Amino acid sequence: MPLIHTLPPPSNAVPPYGPIDILPTAAFDSVPMTISYRFENLDKPAVILKPVTSIEPAQRVSWTLTGEKPSISFEAEGDHPDATYTLLMTDADAPTASNPKFAYWRHWIVPGLRPGAIGANAASNRAELTQYVLPGKKDEGVEAHRYMFILFREPPVDHSYHKAKRDPAKDEFEARRKFDAKAWIEESGLTRVGLVWFWGTA
Repeated sequence: MPLIHTLPPPSNAVPPYGPIDILPTAAFDSVPMTISYRFENLDKPAVILKPVTSIEPAQRVSWTLTGEKPSISFEAEGDHPDATYTLLMTDADAPTASNPKFAYWRHWIVPGLRPGAIGANAASNRAELTQYVLPGKKDEGVEAHRYMFILFREPPVDHSYHKAKRDPAKDEFEARRKFDAKAWIEESGLTRVGLVWFWGTA
């Protein structure tokens, strides 16, 4: 499993990017995973995101390349062959990195995922809990945001999390920006096993 790093500020940290309290403060192992934005329009290049390592730095991705829902791919954990997984996409720097009062803005939640080979789309046996919304428009010179795709192993099947369903009201703008990610993770009995993140730019 590749050693990946949590979200350090850039070397020229202006503004200072704050800590991510839903992730550990030290580097941790991630299951091999990719998040892929692909386009029918060949004028747009495919964006394939991987875990960030000491030799694989975080990518800078224009918000204009994130309009379509991406595909998810990840390998199984050897000691959890029957597990299902949930993917959370969130913005740690909403509305701005210098004033992230709406972190962690909820972009997407996909439960019931089953692993497969890297490059093959992960199948889900459940409906999305939060429908995908692309990163917000960024103008030139605006601070980059840290967008995170966090993969969690789901709790045992008798946990109430498996009965959770999408609430359309929670897809509204106001509800997305008031999302308490830390409480949701704890209440849902989720265990973090993977992370892919990128700098969202103009």
